Amino acid sequence: STAWGDIGDPVLTFEASNALGSGTFTVSPDDGAWDGNSWFWMALGPIEIYTDTGDLIATFTQGSAFIDEDPLIGMGFAVLNGDLDATISISSSNITFDTIFGAQGRASAGMTMTESNGDTATLIGLEAGGTMFSADYNGTTPFADLLAGPFSAGAFSTTDATDEYPDGGAFAAMGDVSDISVDWSFELSANDQASGTSVFVVIPTPASLALIAVGGLFIGRRRR
Repeated sequence: STAWGDIGDPVLTFEASNALGSGTFTVSPDDGAWDGNSWFWMALGPIEIYTDTGDLIATFTQGSAFIDEDPLIGMGFAVLNGDLDATISISSSNITFDTIFGAQGRASAGMTMTESNGDTATLIGLEAGGTMFSADYNGTTPFADLLAGPFSAGAFSTTDATDEYPDGGAFAAMGDVSDISVDWSFELSANDQASGTSVFVVIPTPASLALIAVGGLFIGRRRR
């Protein structure tokens, strides 16, 4: 496993904005729970995001996150928009750890959008290339931008999509990695719903693992 550096504070930031203003909800490390070297958080109830003047923008009806030292960031959310089109974002802090040399990574994400009031629902991704989800490393170096839109759904219907990088459950070379982060960002039509889940994981290459094992054997022999 990889030694922790820092999971950041806030660990998670939920934001919503519309023509009336913006609001934020943050999650600190103390809001979650540790199990060994893993951190868990789950919203205990709806998270309502208001403007400074008290107007409801959107309600996160679900929220959860799992962060592991290996390292891995898993995230889930569901949001019900208010009466105006809104920009929604859910982001993690930079999760830092001892540098993994010659790392490999993979990211996957899925989304569902539901039209709730009898017209047409639209969702426009605000990440690079019109995507909804981004996974970054070493600060702002992009690893994957997933779920390219725009998406739409007819009256009282649902649309969904999944995406991954690389395809087929493989891992992609990243070089040396010392931190990772994830971000969801999109524009959602008024009174409609969207949900998403994502996972971003980084591992050493098999060659790096072999070198670590050989190094451990060498040190063990020297100590005898």
